[in-house]
Amino acid sequence: VEFESDGGEGSKVSSDLGRLASLMEVEEEVLREKVTFRTMTARNDSYKVPLSPQAAKEGVDAFAKELYAKQFLWLVSKINEATSAGQEHGRTG
Repeated sequence: VEFESDGGEGSKVSSDLGRLASLMEVEEEVLREKVTFRTMTARNDSYKVPLSPQAAKEGVDAFAKELYAKQFLWLVSKINEATSAGQEHGRTG
């Protein structure tokens, strides 16, 4: 995902989000908003703060790393389940 300045303090997505939104099963516009704005809450008020292109890119990269880490742990868990013997067949020695 690539970002560019929106002409002010914020950013806009300069690449197509359609495929990513489809894979995540979210609306493209919702995803676009979530990657270019941060929601701040103070007391009972919420407001959106635009992210700079660099901050938006860093956020998307961190999200991608977290998704990868979770998928990797899930995969390792499934491989371990499939290849290990049951509790009754414990190791000896």
